[in-house]
Amino acid sequence: MSSQAPLSDASLEARVELAALAARYHAAGWMLGTSGNLSARVADDRFVVTASGCDKGRLTPNDFVEVDPDGTVVGAGPGRRPSAETSIHLAVYGPCPEVNAVLHVHTPDSSLLSQGSTNPSFLDFTGFEMVKGWGLWEPAAVAQLALFDNHADVPRIADDVRAWLTTKPAVPALVIERHGITAWGEDLTAAHRHVEVTEFLCRVARNGGPEPD
Repeated sequence: MSSQAPLSDASLEARVELAALAARYHAAGWMLGTSGNLSARVADDRFVVTASGCDKGRLTPNDFVEVDPDGTVVGAGPGRRPSAETSIHLAVYGPCPEVNAVLHVHTPDSSLLSQGSTNPSFLDFTGFEMVKGWGLWEPAAVAQLALFDNHADVPRIADDVRAWLTTKPAVPALVIERHGITAWGEDLTAAHRHVEVTEFLCRVARNGGPEPD
């Protein structure tokens, strides 16, 4: 018999919302083959994340785990375990206490972007109308989308992301090379908007737009 604690009642609303969003992304072709993961903050010291290996088009509220800021599992659905990419979610939540949702999807255009010479490198979308969806309303606002190396050791990616976020970048999203988009926001609605804006601009880059530095 498992000694794993069950999922908390406090996370139920977030789990239902995340499962519905996962189905939407699956239908769009952004979370196929069990790829991607979505999370939300449910308390200062607890986060709920989609479990590893689940079909994102058929998630139930039990297909989640809850973790503390160190990544220790503090609750889980029956037989569910966390993805290694949970570390990337926690790398965003740690430096950004205002963030309450982090979404990671594998879109075709973002997966085909190539890095420049640095880690991270940047795609500069300054001046594009669509950056207003990132919350950048000032005409001179710098809108640079970061592209990170895709290390096989996922916690190494998380370390890179955490270090970058300490610089307080303006854009609430990033791309991992040959992997996909991670975006975040103060709530699930904002994080979802940032995913959509990032995918649109990745498509622009793939069709002759800015190239990474």
